[in-house]
Amino acid sequence: MRRRVQNEQTGHRGRRDDPLYRARRVLLRGEETLDAGAAERLWSLLELGDPGAEVAIAYRIKERIRDFYRTRDPNEAREMLRELEEYCRRRAMPPEIQKLGRTIRAWFDKIANFHLARVSNGPTEALNNLIKRIKTDRLRVPQLRELPHPSPALRRTAQLARAGIDRGSVRLQTPPDSEEPPKVAL
Repeated sequence: MRRRVQNEQTGHRGRRDDPLYRARRVLLRGEETLDAGAAERLWSLLELGDPGAEVAIAYRIKERIRDFYRTRDPNEAREMLRELEEYCRRRAMPPEIQKLGRTIRAWFDKIANFHLARVSNGPTEALNNLIKRIKTDRLRVPQLRELPHPSPALRRTAQLARAGIDRGSVRLQTPPDSEEPPKVAL
């Protein structure tokens, strides 16, 4: 949303001296981590670069979502999420916020269940990452060609043995006292 508002206000991407561009990193920080000077700087930059207060609204909603995840009581969290959904879906909200409201509505139970289970998805993520790594490593290993089935090779060896043909090294055989050229035996 910050980028969209920036582009609408200035007609270009963020540059060093643009207020919204200068506020971009502070917008990512939690409100509790801002000291008084940083908080004042953030709100003054938002006043300068965000006349419609769209980015300020998005920042407040982000903080409300963080409050939702910090809450320990499942019922209180569910109520917070319901209020947030209703607030985001108002017609006066920017399109990005309305989309967030629709997403919260669609996934409401799954999001609210975060507080019921309190189960980490860490093991699942670790397994997924391991599988991805294995697949990637497999692609890097040169593919070995498949070895032929041994039975045809054994059959061929047996046929050659029955015929009396030596598969060893090539030998020159010269008949004794003959003027014929030497024969090659296989």
